Amino acid sequence: MNIAEALQKSRDTIGHGYGNIYGTYQCFGYAAHYSNWLGGVGLGHDIGFSHHIKGGLNAGDIATDFAWNEVGWGIIANPTKEDIMNNIGALITYAGFTTIGYTQYGHVAVVSGYDDNNIHEFEQNGAGGQYLNEVNYSWSAVLSSANYLILPPELVNKNGSGSGGSTGTNGGGNVQNLVTTKFVTHSSLFRVYDNDRYATKKYSIKNLLY
Repeated sequence: MNIAEALQKSRDTIGHGYGNIYGTYQCFGYAAHYSNWLGGVGLGHDIGFSHHIKGGLNAGDIATDFAWNEVGWGIIANPTKEDIMNNIGALITYAGFTTIGYTQYGHVAVVSGYDDNNIHEFEQNGAGGQYLNEVNYSWSAVLSSANYLILPPELVNKNGSGSGGSTGTNGGGNVQNLVTTKFVTHSSLFRVYDNDRYATKKYSIKNLLY
């Protein structure tokens, strides 16, 4: 499976609600399947662990908790706007206790596109609800929260990107979306699955989701 096919597979899941939850409701569950589709490390849930170095419980730390280089993936630390725009189809992680990674666990999603004001992501257990959805976050929220991009081999080979914060290009930077996108409507409240108590809480996302 290539990136375009993995993104389309993700999009095809949207609209099926709780009948198509990856793993155990968490953002980690979808990321585990996405990594598996593209030959990445095993991130747990119903996929199992592989190439595990340490930790593995916090979504925001998976870039350093697993040996991605052993399966041909690359890492960009502290990604810039240009890094994100040039790497549609990468996993993006958010540090804990930030605007998007608001709990200690952080957050992980897949970059699916962008426009002048927002980044578009496939994510689970985030702004779109506990099941997989495609959402928009403002660039300011993303850039203040993102700590890593994790690049599948297809992007590594195209960009020449590696670890340690190196930045790749896409040969022009004009391609914004690999699949037709579908976005959730604006809402001032959403529900999120709480990792500790397995309960539902409400969080305000005013000025965050568009």
